Amino acid sequence: MLHRSSIEIAIKQVKRKGGSSGIDKMQEIATGEGRTVLFVSHNMAAMRSLCNTGVLIENGTIINTGEINSIIAAYRKSVQDVQHSFEIDRGVFDLSKAGGNQQKNNVIMQKVTTFCDNEISNDFYGGCNFRFDVEILNDQDYKNAMLGFVIKDMNEQPLIGINNRHTGDFFEIQKNKISTLKIEVPKLPIYKEGTYTVDLYLGNFNTDNEILHNAFSFNIFKTDVFKSSNLLDNHINLIYVEKVHFSVS
Repeated sequence: MLHRSSIEIAIKQVKRKGGSSGIDKMQEIATGEGRTVLFVSHNMAAMRSLCNTGVLIENGTIINTGEINSIIAAYRKSVQDVQHSFEIDRGVFDLSKAGGNQQKNNVIMQKVTTFCDNEISNDFYGGCNFRFDVEILNDQDYKNAMLGFVIKDMNEQPLIGINNRHTGDFFEIQKNKISTLKIEVPKLPIYKEGTYTVDLYLGNFNTDNEILHNAFSFNIFKTDVFKSSNLLDNHINLIYVEKVHFSVS
């Protein structure tokens, strides 16, 4: 039996809101003497900052415990293994097998195909034409469809989160007909090498009907974005800006 003071607080998810920082508050609590903090998250940077020991849970079962960096590495490998299991071909993903499928009604995002400079691939570089097509088969008419995506880095930190409402693009989806929704970023601003994951959200009006966490992944490789023969520092530059000019007067 655990004494009441031995477990000070259990927090399921900590999110930054406004100027306050739940992560900083957790850090304060965690450094206090005689306190055990249970922190559950998909935020790898926060886990590394707050925790010494990690527990990896899959479908309610503990599959690994140990030093936090080793657990984070095991988690990343498990995510990649799952994604590889539903990658039909390089750059083509079967979403019916995707993990984290939260579905209401009977809406299905069936397949994603990723394109680098209009060629099917899941290897990209900063500044490329980044596109992915989502095939949808729906048993309802969507008069005001909404498709959103969130790109996350290697620490599960969101980098870009956009839906068609933000861009002012409106479209309908007809029932019992395969529709292909195309999302294009003409110059992808991500520079840092690594594997990035994407969450997908599909809804009608203001309701999310299907949410896919880690629906697909893609790789970023370094490139000479300024064509100067001098690569940017990969440790500093997570993103890049297209044009920078230096001058003296």
